[in-house]
Amino acid sequence: MTDLLRQLREAGYFTPLDVQFAETLGRLSNCADGLALLGAAAASRFAQYGHACLDIPAVAGRPVETGEEQLGGGWEWPEAGPWIEALRTSGMAAWGQGGTDGEAAPLWLDEAGRLYLLNYFLAEGELARELLRRAAQPPDAGVDAQLLERDRARLFGGAAEEDGQRAAARTAVLRRLSIVTGGPGTGKTSTVSKILCLLHSQAVGRGARAPRVVLMAPTGKAAARLSEALRASISRDAETLGLPEAARQALDNLAASTIHRALGAPARGYGRFHRGADNPLPAEVVVVDEASMVDLPLMARLLAAVPPEARLLLLGDQNQLVSVEVGSVLGDICAGSPEAADAPLASCIQRLTHSFRFDDDAGIGALARAINAGDADRAVACLRAGSGHGVRWIEAGAAGAVEEALAPLAREHYAPALAAADPGERLRRLSAFRVLCAHRRGPFGVEALNPLLERQLFGSAMGRRQSWYHGRPVMVQKNDPALGLFNGDVGVIARDADSGKLRAVFPGPQGRLRSFSPAVLPEHETVFAMTVHKSQGSEFERVAVVLPDRPSPVLTRELLYTAVTRARAEAIIIGSEAVVRHAVGTPVRRFSGLRERLWGRGLPSGGPAAG
Repeated sequence: MTDLLRQLREAGYFTPLDVQFAETLGRLSNCADGLALLGAAAASRFAQYGHACLDIPAVAGRPVETGEEQLGGGWEWPEAGPWIEALRTSGMAAWGQGGTDGEAAPLWLDEAGRLYLLNYFLAEGELARELLRRAAQPPDAGVDAQLLERDRARLFGGAAEEDGQRAAARTAVLRRLSIVTGGPGTGKTSTVSKILCLLHSQAVGRGARAPRVVLMAPTGKAAARLSEALRASISRDAETLGLPEAARQALDNLAASTIHRALGAPARGYGRFHRGADNPLPAEVVVVDEASMVDLPLMARLLAAVPPEARLLLLGDQNQLVSVEVGSVLGDICAGSPEAADAPLASCIQRLTHSFRFDDDAGIGALARAINAGDADRAVACLRAGSGHGVRWIEAGAAGAVEEALAPLAREHYAPALAAADPGERLRRLSAFRVLCAHRRGPFGVEALNPLLERQLFGSAMGRRQSWYHGRPVMVQKNDPALGLFNGDVGVIARDADSGKLRAVFPGPQGRLRSFSPAVLPEHETVFAMTVHKSQGSEFERVAVVLPDRPSPVLTRELLYTAVTRARAEAIIIGSEAVVRHAVGTPVRRFSGLRERLWGRGLPSGGPAAG
């Protein structure tokens, strides 16, 4: 064991599992080389931080950082050349260009010096090949071009603001793969509604049955929002095209599910998915919303389960936070530069840039654009000018100042919700405002701020309350398909007017409420405050974004952008200027080879390592 491996283990950087993984590979390979063992442990650790691989040239000679902060020991990663050579000769890793066939080694070292756990290397290769296969397919010759143009004119009219949506609809009807990326309010979901109606119109024109459609999203919350949004528009679009009753009925009956449920994920996380290449989804059209949240292995499984001739439509915001688990798939897919405009994948991607929700020159819209551009000066200027334009900045750095800033917000937004007599009204008011945190732990994280907000709302009586109390908002942390409750679902504890017993009340389909005994709820937590990661797929009228008192690797451009754009009307930023500037200037960096596999040299400056 090298001194660095031992020191990082003692410092808590490497977990016992990381070290055991490296030592086991060393024994099986009869390798005691310290650099090779360090590489194996680091590959395991980097995967836990969301990287698809350990990019040795990118980290060589750089400080060792955790997912939350830079370690204080002054440790640096070894130089690339000796490290790569040690791995090549270790017997622990297969190496080279590689593919799905090769040595049964648990590590793979590619020609660029990226070290993968084998399952991520294989998933990345399978995903890239399937995306490029679909992108290379010619347009569907069976599409009635005249009917498509007539229908597009009816649905979109001639407004310039809808040019992107109009182009996205044409691509989705003609191609087997289409990717629509855009920020909140750019019309992604309304475009999907029109695409589905266009496809049904094509089927009617051919005298064929309605296409089978599968709608899915990463979380139950996102799936419910997709279903609700489509219900609000698809009947209108079907009527505009004059679709027959059978087609309208098929469209009205569409409902989204989670990706895991659609693919038949094993109940306890172990075993095979029910759907795959040998048992594909029963669909001619597959739509995936919130694709930025989908990790690398799940996206690879998903594409394997889509029938070869089916249309696949991926929707998402490439500027949002990447998936919690491994990879930055949507960002990698959308990473091509203008120089790669002739690449097959480029013709499958449509970027929606016009926001129908935000003014690009003021408030949330202007702030989001500045953050995305990495322009800290402009972002700070937006915050300073924001009062009255949907943006408010409370410059607070210390924990006491944050507590002081939150107290009036809790009284203004949460107290009226708790006082509402009707559970449905209480849920509606609670969902209008949310405190968002960059971190889960620490004085500025969810675990500290939820108890703080409870004390601010209930005062000294909070100490005498049980864990269950009337008005407590709760968020489900684990899927329970039997109850129809999924990770991210938010409900409220309410006293039943008839029995006087506490019940957990959650929103149901079409505005109905569902009630459960609190005792049967799956894993859950109080949710006056939630992490920005957990807020993905959700929207609120107002959010208060609590930033930590100092920079950290978690505090990135994508996190701040995601937090700000969860708000429809007002985003309140609580934090110092220095921390805001750090976030705007720190893009997420996820190591991966997917960009290079998809785009080759057609990448913007910064290469495939930036994520």
